Amino acid sequence: MFYISFASASKDFLVWLQDTTKRLLHFEGYISKGGRGTWQLRFAKKESYLLFDKMFYHKSISFLDRKFIKAKTIFRTDKQNKSVSDETGKRAGLRG
Repeated sequence: MFYISFASASKDFLVWLQDTTKRLLHFEGYISKGGRGTWQLRFAKKESYLLFDKMFYHKSISFLDRKFIKAKTIFRTDKQNKSVSDETGKRAGLRG
Protein backbone atom coordinates (compact mmCIF):
# COMPACT_ATOMS: atom_id res chain seq x y z
CA MET A 1 0.00 0.00 0.00
CA PHE A 2 1.22 3.50 -0.74
CA TYR A 3 -0.10 7.01 -0.26
CA ILE A 4 0.33 10.47 -1.66
CA SER A 5 0.40 12.76 1.35
CA PHE A 6 0.58 16.45 2.07
CA ALA A 7 2.07 17.69 5.33
CA SER A 8 1.41 21.08 6.91
CA ALA A 9 1.50 22.81 10.27
CA SER A 10 -1.88 24.29 9.30
CA LYS A 11 -4.77 21.90 9.75
CA ASP A 12 -7.03 24.57 8.22
CA PHE A 13 -4.99 24.43 4.99
CA LEU A 14 -5.31 20.64 4.81
CA VAL A 15 -9.05 20.85 5.48
CA TRP A 16 -9.30 23.34 2.60
CA LEU A 17 -7.25 21.02 0.36
CA GLN A 18 -9.41 18.06 1.38
CA ASP A 19 -12.60 20.03 0.64
CA THR A 20 -11.18 21.09 -2.74
CA THR A 21 -10.24 17.56 -3.80
CA LYS A 22 -13.64 16.33 -2.66
CA ARG A 23 -15.42 19.04 -4.68
CA LEU A 24 -13.30 18.72 -7.84
CA LEU A 25 -12.21 15.08 -7.86
CA HIS A 26 -14.88 13.41 -5.70
CA PHE A 27 -12.53 11.88 -3.14
CA GLU A 28 -11.36 13.37 0.12
CA GLY A 29 -8.43 11.57 1.70
CA TYR A 30 -7.81 11.34 5.42
CA ILE A 31 -6.37 13.96 7.80
CA SER A 32 -4.30 12.76 10.74
CA LYS A 33 -1.88 14.20 13.26
CA GLY A 34 1.73 13.98 12.10
CA GLY A 35 4.91 14.44 14.06
CA ARG A 36 6.29 17.64 15.58
CA GLY A 37 3.08 19.64 15.42
CA THR A 38 2.21 18.85 11.82
CA TRP A 39 -0.83 17.38 10.15
CA GLN A 40 -1.05 15.04 7.16
CA LEU A 41 -3.64 14.67 4.42
CA ARG A 42 -3.22 11.23 2.88
CA PHE A 43 -4.72 9.68 -0.20
CA ALA A 44 -4.68 5.89 -0.59
CA LYS A 45 -3.56 3.94 -3.65
CA LYS A 46 -6.51 4.42 -6.03
CA GLU A 47 -6.85 8.10 -5.19
CA SER A 48 -3.06 8.53 -5.43
CA TYR A 49 -3.09 7.41 -9.07
CA LEU A 50 -5.96 9.79 -9.88
CA LEU A 51 -4.42 12.69 -7.97
CA PHE A 52 -1.03 12.15 -9.63
CA ASP A 53 -2.67 12.35 -13.08
CA LYS A 54 -4.36 15.62 -12.12
CA MET A 55 -1.22 17.11 -10.55
CA PHE A 56 1.04 16.24 -13.49
CA TYR A 57 -1.45 16.64 -16.32
CA HIS A 58 1.08 18.08 -18.79
CA LYS A 59 4.86 17.87 -19.00
CA SER A 60 5.19 21.65 -19.45
CA ILE A 61 4.03 22.47 -15.90
CA SER A 62 6.49 23.13 -13.08
CA PHE A 63 7.09 20.36 -10.57
CA LEU A 64 9.80 18.93 -8.33
CA ASP A 65 11.71 16.30 -10.29
CA ARG A 66 12.50 14.22 -7.20
CA LYS A 67 8.82 13.97 -6.23
CA PHE A 68 7.76 13.12 -9.78
CA ILE A 69 10.44 10.46 -10.17
CA LYS A 70 9.66 8.97 -6.76
CA ALA A 71 5.96 8.65 -7.59
CA LYS A 72 6.61 7.21 -11.08
CA THR A 73 8.96 4.61 -9.55
CA ILE A 74 6.35 3.59 -6.98
CA PHE A 75 3.63 3.32 -9.63
CA ARG A 76 5.88 1.30 -11.95
CA THR A 77 6.78 -1.10 -9.10
CA ASP A 78 3.11 -1.43 -8.17
CA LYS A 79 2.15 -2.28 -11.76
CA GLN A 80 4.97 -4.85 -12.00
CA ASN A 81 3.86 -6.44 -8.72
CA LYS A 82 0.25 -6.51 -9.89
CA SER A 83 1.31 -8.14 -13.15
CA VAL A 84 3.25 -10.84 -11.29
CA SER A 85 0.38 -11.31 -8.82
CA ASP A 86 -2.20 -11.62 -11.62
CA GLU A 87 -0.05 -14.12 -13.51
CA THR A 88 0.53 -16.20 -10.36
CA GLY A 89 -3.20 -16.12 -9.63
CA LYS A 90 -4.06 -17.29 -13.14
CA ARG A 91 -1.64 -20.22 -12.88
CA ALA A 92 -3.15 -21.16 -9.56
CA GLY A 93 -6.67 -20.96 -11.02
CA LEU A 94 -7.60 -18.01 -8.82
CA ARG A 95 -8.40 -15.46 -11.50
CA GLY A 96 -10.11 -15.18 -14.86
